[in-house]
Amino acid sequence: CKDFGEKKIGVLMSVKEVSEYLGVSKQVLYSWVFNKKCPLPVIRVGGSMRFNREMVERFGRGEVLD
Repeated sequence: CKDFGEKKIGVLMSVKEVSEYLGVSKQVLYSWVFNKKCPLPVIRVGGSMRFNREMVERFGRGEVLD
């Protein structure tokens, strides 16, 4: 993990990986992000969006994300 201030960035997942894991289309995921309705924090790496795997797994289990 890299340390960015107080937050640690763990293993990152791509939009494709997250959409497959959650069973939603990439378009739905992009829509959530661009309409600021995404329940997951988005990490930008270059021009790509990435998501923390632990947060994706927690969201997939129905846990409330803080």
